[in-house]
Amino acid sequence: MPEMNIAHIVLLAFSALVALIVGWIVRGMRAREERRAINASWKEQIREERDELERLSEQNKYLMEQNSAAQVSGREAMKRTRELSQSMQEAYQRRNDMRRKLKAIRGNLEIALNERNELKSSLATGDNTGDASKDKDDKIFQLSRELDDWQKRLPPLMERYRSRDAEAKELQARLDEANARIRDLEASRGSDISR
Repeated sequence: MPEMNIAHIVLLAFSALVALIVGWIVRGMRAREERRAINASWKEQIREERDELERLSEQNKYLMEQNSAAQVSGREAMKRTRELSQSMQEAYQRRNDMRRKLKAIRGNLEIALNERNELKSSLATGDNTGDASKDKDDKIFQLSRELDDWQKRLPPLMERYRSRDAEAKELQARLDEANARIRDLEASRGSDISR
């Protein structure tokens, strides 16, 4: 074996130093690449989390808008329901007034018809003469006029009664629809809150 001299030792030390430097550089390059990969993966994770946060924020805004719209719609439905209820009560009141008027008119009409029939029958029998017959004629004439007047008034009142009754039924149907809509809105609002 050749003898180790100082040149060999220096050469060995120099080659060890070169190997050490090359190893250090290679390790540094590999560490730099690993840092880049780790930084890239962290950036990707941060970007994904930011995107998810934005998506959740947008979804939250959308749900808040939906909730606000549902609350406004519910308030409007309640307001419409109150208005419909008031309108329906007014329509019922008008219908009841018309019924009372119609009943009174029918009673007056029956009285006038009975009086006319009595006068006609008494005229037919010829019981009264002179002044009594003239008074009865006047009374028959007056009652006939009254009867004609009531017969002219009765059809428009009947028509008004029918229209008010139809209006009350329509308002009742709208009120039922509004109540159903309110129940739907309240049910959907409850499910949105739990969600």
